[in-house]
Amino acid sequence: MNTLDYIQKEAPTREFSQKPNILLGRLGPLDIDTKKIEWIHDHPRLFKISHFVFKSLVAFSLACPLVLGAQGLIYAGAGVTTTLVKSLVERSVENLGAFASPFTQMVFAAKKCEGGQIHYQGNVPILTLYSDNPHVAGKAHGYLCAPQMLNLFDRVEEEQSRSPAELASALEKLNIPDSMRKEMEGMAEGINQWIDEQWGLYKHRKVTTEEILLANLMPDSLYYNPAAHNQAQKVTNVACTAILDKNKESGVVFGRTMDWRSFGLAGTYTLMINRKYTDGRHNTVEVGVPGFVGTLTGMNDAGFSCAMNVCGAAKVHPDGIPSSFYNRMILENANSVKQAKSWMNSHAGHPLGSYHLSLADPKSAEAVHFYQKTRRSPWEWITGAKSSHHAFRPLAKKEPLVTTNRSFDHDPRHMFWSQEREQNLQALFSDANAHVDRESQDLEKLIGYALTLPYVNNLITTHAVQMVPGSRGMRVAADNSFAASHPLEEIDTEPLFS
Repeated sequence: MNTLDYIQKEAPTREFSQKPNILLGRLGPLDIDTKKIEWIHDHPRLFKISHFVFKSLVAFSLACPLVLGAQGLIYAGAGVTTTLVKSLVERSVENLGAFASPFTQMVFAAKKCEGGQIHYQGNVPILTLYSDNPHVAGKAHGYLCAPQMLNLFDRVEEEQSRSPAELASALEKLNIPDSMRKEMEGMAEGINQWIDEQWGLYKHRKVTTEEILLANLMPDSLYYNPAAHNQAQKVTNVACTAILDKNKESGVVFGRTMDWRSFGLAGTYTLMINRKYTDGRHNTVEVGVPGFVGTLTGMNDAGFSCAMNVCGAAKVHPDGIPSSFYNRMILENANSVKQAKSWMNSHAGHPLGSYHLSLADPKSAEAVHFYQKTRRSPWEWITGAKSSHHAFRPLAKKEPLVTTNRSFDHDPRHMFWSQEREQNLQALFSDANAHVDRESQDLEKLIGYALTLPYVNNLITTHAVQMVPGSRGMRVAADNSFAASHPLEEIDTEPLFS
């Protein structure tokens, strides 16, 4: 039996038992029936029709006073009240990502300016930045993506539980690489130039570098926002998942879902960010959103690939480098897993706090668990070598390397306890090995199927990505939720890496 036949005929169904998810709302944890949200997501046309009917009824109710006099005021009041309730419900559902918005929306204008351009491969938007000069690249990024950035920044600001002044005080010790600070300064300049060029009575207020920094610190928000950390202890079931495997048939294959609250926008505004250099750094292709300077998921021109997962805020170093910035530095300076580990050991900077980083090259794969090492290795005891603060987990020969969001010591008390995802994935890969010889499995198909499993693909899954380091292949799907339900779209990386 080949892999495709197995998936179609024998694979464990996607209908695993799936409990409601607990997600954070602005008023605290929300018990969400996943099936209902998924149904809304899969039937957007019905909601458009109901929206049209509702607007017609409200318009009629507001016109009643003109026809019925005083009695019509009752209908008008009911119409206004219903409108307010409907707006609140729609905003809540939108924030959960229930309104489908895949790549086919094509929300970015294809255009160019000094330092960058936006173009499309099929339905997929690609922002190419010529990045030797970080200020110029940042300004191009800001100018080309200004409308989308402003919407995202406004939505992120609504969700902050601390004021900008409080956050500025908490962040003053952060180690922000100089090139990335200049890039964010250029980005603010580009956004503000776009604002100045707009006509109309209302213009958006100007954006500051600090606002852009705060948006880029979303992956690290638990470290500087204790209120968010306390709430996050109550979040269960879902968050990012990374799957790495290797065999003779496929080589190394890297699958990944990126889970984050979309605010009804992150999936819609997903794009590929292609950074090109002539100064010796590797050209890179990343899956991201406008305004994001760091790296969450990416590949460089050597095929070296990485993706991060958050975990409980076990250890924090206030003078550290934000996680996504640290990831980008690794991606731009390493051509293999071995070289990435060497770079981490030799580089003077260190990450801000605990998280997981999955790494892959054409021949090997490994997961790094920052600040999660619980004891010294025998080699360190015998030689007296300096102990690393990080734990490393290499890909084994007989099973995939799966990284979810629990800490390396398997402590179940922190956020995003991952038992359901891990059980579903273990069931799939164990069953696949029983039906298809492991060395002949088509891992691209098998891991692609794994990304669609319940809990792995869920109502905060905004990106689904598959990377094949040996061929520099990359496939991606995006949506405001259940992104892995869409077919992965192939990215031709050759012109992006050249």
